[in-house]
Amino acid sequence: MVKSPSLAHGDSKADTGSERLSSVIPKHSFAVQGGHFNGNFPHYYSFHPFESRVAALLGIPSTCDRLALEKQDKNEAALASILKYGNNKNDGGKRLLIADWGCNTGRLTRELCRRLRDLSHRPVAGLGLDFDENLINRAKEESVEEEEKEGECGDVSFAAVDLVTDWARAEEIMRAFLDKDGDLRGNDDDSRPRDSNPLGSVDGREEIRQGRTIKFDLLTIFSTTMWIHLVHGENALETFLRRAAEWTHCLVLEPQTQKSYKAARKRLKRAGFDPAVYFQPVTVADTSSMVMRESGKREWGFTKAINLGASSAWGRELFVYYRKERHEEEEEGGSDIGDASKKERTRIKDDRGRKRKSEG
Repeated sequence: MVKSPSLAHGDSKADTGSERLSSVIPKHSFAVQGGHFNGNFPHYYSFHPFESRVAALLGIPSTCDRLALEKQDKNEAALASILKYGNNKNDGGKRLLIADWGCNTGRLTRELCRRLRDLSHRPVAGLGLDFDENLINRAKEESVEEEEKEGECGDVSFAAVDLVTDWARAEEIMRAFLDKDGDLRGNDDDSRPRDSNPLGSVDGREEIRQGRTIKFDLLTIFSTTMWIHLVHGENALETFLRRAAEWTHCLVLEPQTQKSYKAARKRLKRAGFDPAVYFQPVTVADTSSMVMRESGKREWGFTKAINLGASSAWGRELFVYYRKERHEEEEEGGSDIGDASKKERTRIKDDRGRKRKSEG
């Protein structure tokens, strides 16, 4: 069943302007089946290959994308330090837990998990979520077929849930995944090491949100933000991004540009539908400008933000946000405070000085 874009995301009707939209989308139309309303394109990876984005993110030399070669050092510095590829003495062989929101048929999800497993020499468990049940069913089928042909890409699970309109269920799925250390196949073995030391927040206090001390190591959102923005509105998108930040140590975003917004409206118009009726009015030109805001990094509780540049010929940039452990900040002499105001930097330095004296 195709949902109307008028559904609110659970906080309030005003968040998505749901009262304004009452049109029923004909579910058997070409526009619906082709993904023109919600971005759930059935053949998405045929025109937007997943290989180039994985290569650009992980800094893997690839013949399919010269950008991976040019930015290899930068990318390795970003994700290798975040996920501590095989060099973290405290990881104890803990699984890397990966989430992919808006996973479509899961091809990118599976390849990312496979690459991370090979790079980190650690077990990897991935969870792909998408609102389209047909796409998720294909993801499950293709995952089994890939394992038979190419070997295991790690424990990768898929679930159909709307991350905007059915957030309570999405939380249940993710909590079950994390509580079982990425094993949703009925394995109740609790002997695997867990991350017992939650990350510190920006000011160093222990971060426990909604009783959770376990987060995803990496959460990715590739080319999904525009559809949240257009279908549900700006408030819903801000809530979506804030929730993503709360569930992960490291967040990777590939937002669509203004060019994509124009193309989405044109596609819908060509199919015979008025974009003004089915899409929300947005004041922000595109989601790139939203995620690039320095205030966004602070609002989400991250201490570092890296722009890895274009992920493919489409020109969409990859943004990496992550938190640094307190001991890492101290070892680097407090490099994270460079983004703060002069007054704030002085306060932070004074606080650190008093702390050292008290410890000495």
